[in-house]
Amino acid sequence: ARVARPYAQAALDELAACGVAAPVPEADTLPVADYLALLNLGRAQAGEDFGWRVGARMRTASCVAYGHAVLSCPRFDEAIALTQRFEGLAHDLGRSELLIDGAQAHYRWHSPWLAAHPCPALPESVMSGILAFATWLAQRPLPVLALAFPHAAPRPDLRDAIDQRLGLRVVYDAPVTSATVPAALLHEPIPTADPA
Repeated sequence: ARVARPYAQAALDELAACGVAAPVPEADTLPVADYLALLNLGRAQAGEDFGWRVGARMRTASCVAYGHAVLSCPRFDEAIALTQRFEGLAHDLGRSELLIDGAQAHYRWHSPWLAAHPCPALPESVMSGILAFATWLAQRPLPVLALAFPHAAPRPDLRDAIDQRLGLRVVYDAPVTSATVPAALLHEPIPTADPA
């Protein structure tokens, strides 16, 4: 199980920006345990919102080849299907699932590592990265109806700041990492789509 260096680069860049010394891998991939250790180091030394800041640094290149392929998708449902098929190119950290429940769509992210290796920054960085990338694709703020994480809530002032930024009350100690959006969003065209 590994994490591709381009995906890990966001965490390495955020550590450097915070002045946190961390071992810089020379290989093209990192073992999952090493990547989780980087995230936990950042959270311990740079703040509880480290995972959110890592996710905000994610770019198309962070997702290796499939990040560029997503740019060709004309609709969000196709972008999610492509992500589900190819996210393993970027990492073995977890997998995405999409459930439609009437007028709502639930994007869930499952990680097999969190039980043995607690790391709140992992699901936060993943979901923050997905939301940032999807917002960029849409060229507008997306209507997120609910957001949930399987770990405990951060300290109250940080929780309030995150809730205010997102415009919703984030749920913690949930069974799975998930974001809920209107199902109609899945069929909206992506204005930045470039089939070429």
